Amino acid sequence: MKKRTRYVRIVRIYAIAAALTLALYTYTESVYLTRWRQTAAYSSSLAFEETVRAVDLLSGALEKGLYATDGEMCARICSEIYAAGSAAGSAMAALPFSTQELENLSAFLNRTGDYAHTLCGECAQSGFLPEQRAALGELSVRADEFVDMLLGLREDLNGGRVHMDSRERRLRNVGAEPGGSLAARLLDYEASFAAPEELSYDGLYGKQESTGSGYLTESEMLQAAADLLGVQPAELEPTYSYEGLEGRRCFRWGDSFLCVSRGGVDSLSQTRLVSEAVLDRAEAQAAAEAFLQRAGYSDLYLLEQSDGGAVLSLLYARTEDGAIWLDNTLPVTVALDDGSVYSFNTDNYRAGKSGVSWELDEQAAAEALPEGFTWDSVRRVILTSAGGRNSGCYEFSGPGSGGKRVRICVNAANGKQERISLQAAEI
Repeated sequence: MKKRTRYVRIVRIYAIAAALTLALYTYTESVYLTRWRQTAAYSSSLAFEETVRAVDLLSGALEKGLYATDGEMCARICSEIYAAGSAAGSAMAALPFSTQELENLSAFLNRTGDYAHTLCGECAQSGFLPEQRAALGELSVRADEFVDMLLGLREDLNGGRVHMDSRERRLRNVGAEPGGSLAARLLDYEASFAAPEELSYDGLYGKQESTGSGYLTESEMLQAAADLLGVQPAELEPTYSYEGLEGRRCFRWGDSFLCVSRGGVDSLSQTRLVSEAVLDRAEAQAAAEAFLQRAGYSDLYLLEQSDGGAVLSLLYARTEDGAIWLDNTLPVTVALDDGSVYSFNTDNYRAGKSGVSWELDEQAAAEALPEGFTWDSVRRVILTSAGGRNSGCYEFSGPGSGGKRVRICVNAANGKQERISLQAAEI
């Protein structure tokens, strides 16, 4: 009997200790959870306030652009618009819900900032053109509507009629806050937001989408893929077909995957692992150039190469009349075990003439270089802007500070600097 009483007493002691431990653990985790919720709520509120502030600054900057006349003031206002648009997009992306459905609002902020970024250089001399001022006016109207909605939403949020969303997953009807959510209100406004008309400018979001210029039939696409691999068409296994004008088709042969469109082969890749390097760089480069020649690509210039251990990555640029088209490239990766092409794609390659002009000679273009810059080499290059505009340039290369290599491209048509790039010193 005494042993049984002692056993029950020990069980009770352990049970009480377990209960106290569980209570202490629950209390500690509850404190941590409360602190986490407070931190998350503060971060969410700060992101929303920054969104309101940035859109308000964007609206004001756009409105100021309607009254700017001289080039310096126009360029300054464009800088303000670009900064405010970038800040608004970043702040909105930090809100505690997925903003991928807010594509119209995000597109408005990105396109407005990109438009101002492009105008900043164009208007520095003589100010805005009439059509540019009209475009800024339309953007200003949309920004005013956007900021008015956000200000009203902030009042509802502070008044408790709207609650901030949370990334925390809770049980249904447990801890739910009253009122609608911020995300729901933004989605409602997104559905009714009237996006401005498409802007025509030489920038990333002003680029006109070009339709595919291919003409290959289904059988010719299959034959092109087979010819690239040096196999028979029957050996290729169809894996996927894309809808649309491009009519892209994907095939598999062994470890190789190919995508072909109406214009020819788009990409090639292998899935196998390359365990060891047998070939040297010269042999791999020869294999890559033989592959490109077999694929029908000529007049190429090797821009850069990098050794990834068991593979060699090469970047070729197209040339036109001796000028290197720096933004018209073909990347090729060669496996160093057997010399096969490990990857290849034509995303940044364009056929056809560039249409550039060379009105200035080398000496005249060199007048745009800064004082104190000593260049030791020059070459003719072709640049393509974010909006797809081509320009012929002289690229002057020389040493810079810290051992860096400085490359300054001067437009051969107007004598203005087109691009400046820095290349880090080799270690």
